[in-house]
Amino acid sequence: MVDNLTFDDGEPITQNKLQSLYTAIKTLEGQAAKASIQNLTDNTVSTPVTFSGSTGGVLLNKTYTSYPIKFNGFNFETDTVRVVVTPATVSSRLNVGSIDYYVTDVSRSGFTLYAASVANAGKTIGFNYIANEVRISVK
Repeated sequence: MVDNLTFDDGEPITQNKLQSLYTAIKTLEGQAAKASIQNLTDNTVSTPVTFSGSTGGVLLNKTYTSYPIKFNGFNFETDTVRVVVTPATVSSRLNVGSIDYYVTDVSRSGFTLYAASVANAGKTIGFNYIANEVRISVK
């Protein structure tokens, strides 16, 4: 794809390396543009930024229990983050019955998951989540 862009100390910068660097930057710009949407009315650009993860084991109780979830090693820029959660891996066989859950306190660094199940109290379940923020910039 792109030539080796390593610049060794004392090595002259050649036209080939500069051209390769320019090509790499233009390729990166093109890839970023594919994920962005430009509003031609006000020249703003909307770029989605996504983070996903898993909660690990969540112990279900008959009443709602809170589980704070942090975006480990990642912070969004604003508090306009949206989170979608879905049940995932199960460490023990679940009984027939519903698992109720919802999300609150969404911020740039995490959220709180509440989960409950009368039929599955004492059992453990995992949840997967996707968090998304749309960053707006002016072009």
